[in-house]
Amino acid sequence: MVMDDIACVAGYAFRVSDPRQERIFEKLGLIGPAPAASFRDACRLLETEHPLETSTHLVSHLLREIEGALREVLVPLSETRTTEASNPDADEEDSEERENESHRAQIRSALGVLEMSADDEVAALWIEMRREFSRRAHRWRLAAPRPVDDDFLDFWDRAQIVLASVLDRFSAHYLRSHDAIDRLVDVKTPTRGHAKTLRHRIPNNLVALSYFFDNLDDPAWLEVLRAEGFFRLPPTPELTSDGVRTPPWPASRYLARMAGHRPDLVRDIILEMPATKNDRVHEDLVSAAHSMPADVCLSLLSQIESWIEAPHQRKLLADQTAALATRLVHDGHPTAGLCLMRAVLRVSPATANPGSGEVYG
Repeated sequence: MVMDDIACVAGYAFRVSDPRQERIFEKLGLIGPAPAASFRDACRLLETEHPLETSTHLVSHLLREIEGALREVLVPLSETRTTEASNPDADEEDSEERENESHRAQIRSALGVLEMSADDEVAALWIEMRREFSRRAHRWRLAAPRPVDDDFLDFWDRAQIVLASVLDRFSAHYLRSHDAIDRLVDVKTPTRGHAKTLRHRIPNNLVALSYFFDNLDDPAWLEVLRAEGFFRLPPTPELTSDGVRTPPWPASRYLARMAGHRPDLVRDIILEMPATKNDRVHEDLVSAAHSMPADVCLSLLSQIESWIEAPHQRKLLADQTAALATRLVHDGHPTAGLCLMRAVLRVSPATANPGSGEVYG
């Protein structure tokens, strides 16, 4: 999704204020919402007036997750694969050292994608810090948590140096992820493994997922995407400095297009979804229902009625629902169609939102 630099957590707003941190936060949004949120939380932990006793461990853990996400996204985009981490003769008990070598190999592969020499100052710093990310995240037996002292603040600064430089490079190479998406879209017999590749090896943000789903016209992907959870988490409305924003959901747009091909499966997927207040998702799902045979979409009507009666819905949803109700009457389901039309008519002019739906407040 498009990342805002404001989030409301525990009832108050937090803004990333440092220019370098703001740049890191925004570019982590290219990777996905989770890494960006992790970095914002790390900043929040260190800037609060009353830091937690375990702040250093929590921040280190968040940084480790961010660094891992960077490697996960960058390594698959490399056209070559390093083999220096593979050593079949390694002692089984030496798993920590083998993991360290694998980590180093992944960083070197990522550096190749970014066209950064291993001798580059930032590249060398990243390689040097690979163990530190993990070590600082873990407690030392039962000892007291490490304090936020000069040593930790130096680590925090070095981590930001690495993130800022790597993300600047990544944003310049971002379109390579589209090449990887093109290869996925061209797959004729998708498997769970292909869906896992999309989940873990492609930036899971609005731009990348829109590019994938908007170019996907094959209903064969429905089952594997369902199994991998791509239809389980519709985006929720987001509080911004201007009001409330309802993000689009590329996955629901895909369902709307596929409903005519696999109506029963799309209906079942919709029934499995958790409730959402996102009116743009509701519009896509009503569009999907409209593409189904009348007897298939009947089980969705109670959900659709609850959507149309929710506050702040856009007028488009009411129009779509009225069209669906009319069609149900014409297709031999007058009772269901009239019940749905009554729900539309109960929506007062003050309830429907004729605007774009992007922001209301």
